[in-house]
Amino acid sequence: MTNLARSTDPSTSHEAAAHIEAKLGELQYNALLAVKKHPGKTALELEQADGVMRSTYGRRMTELRRKGYIVEVDKRRCSVSGRSACTWRLSFTGWGLFGA
Repeated sequence: MTNLARSTDPSTSHEAAAHIEAKLGELQYNALLAVKKHPGKTALELEQADGVMRSTYGRRMTELRRKGYIVEVDKRRCSVSGRSACTWRLSFTGWGLFGA
C-alpha cells in the first residue's frame, strides 16, 4: 500500500493514516479520499478528477456505502457519461476516519 501520510506530516496524520489503512484497501482509500476532496461528484467524475482508469471507483462506492463511510447525495446527469448517476459525500462515519 502507498503511504497515506507524508514523512513531513505531523504524528496525528500518521496515526490517522494507520487507522484508515487498517480498515480499507488502497482502492477504497483512494476512492474515499476522492469523495472527501470532491463531494457531490459521480464515480466517473471522481475518476476523471483523480486521473484514474474508468471503473476504478464505481465498485468502491458500493463497498464504501455498505461500510457506512459514504452516502448518496442525489442523482443527476453525469458530466462524463451524460447519463443519470448517483453523487456521493462522506458520511459522519467517513469523516470520523479522518479525525474530523
